Amino acid sequence: LGRILGKLVAVGEFSIDEIARAIKGGGVEPGSLLETAIGLDILGTVLDVTRRENGESALSAIYRTSGVS
Repeated sequence: LGRILGKLVAVGEFSIDEIARAIKGGGVEPGSLLETAIGLDILGTVLDVTRRENGESALSAIYRTSGVS
């Protein structure tokens, strides 16, 4: 899932902020992806794929403007 979402972020279809909101609210119950740390794995993969596809400086710019902390 993280690789697919990462590719979509890399081509500009989704923002990291949108992915983060989906992870926060996702799972069997809202927030359960964060409670089980699966959400962190997904976000980490999204960031890694985005970095590999677009480069470190592009990832920094995307993350900086995302509002994700």
